[in-house]
Amino acid sequence: MPVGGFDLTMDEARDMLHMMPNGIQLLESGKENHEFMKKKGSLGIATLLLMANKVVDITRIVLPSQQVAQTMQQADNWGQDWFVLTKVMRLAMHLQTAPPQK
Repeated sequence: MPVGGFDLTMDEARDMLHMMPNGIQLLESGKENHEFMKKKGSLGIATLLLMANKVVDITRIVLPSQQVAQTMQQADNWGQDWFVLTKVMRLAMHLQTAPPQK
């Protein structure tokens, strides 16, 4: 089976998922978390739709902050381990800004 990918607008994603039971609700359920992460300094949460035949899996990826994304891009133009490194950078930033433990 060929593998490919493309971007969808929310309207296009809704059109694709409207026949799936709870498809629209699953898609919409990520909006609140997306806004919450943006308030924390992240670029938000990307919703990833994985489709094979008539099976759809929805997963979400927390995006790094703009600062982390720029640092990663400047370091090695994302490189091959960009996803793991963004997790490490987010953890490091969290530890720097987290209140001290009692």
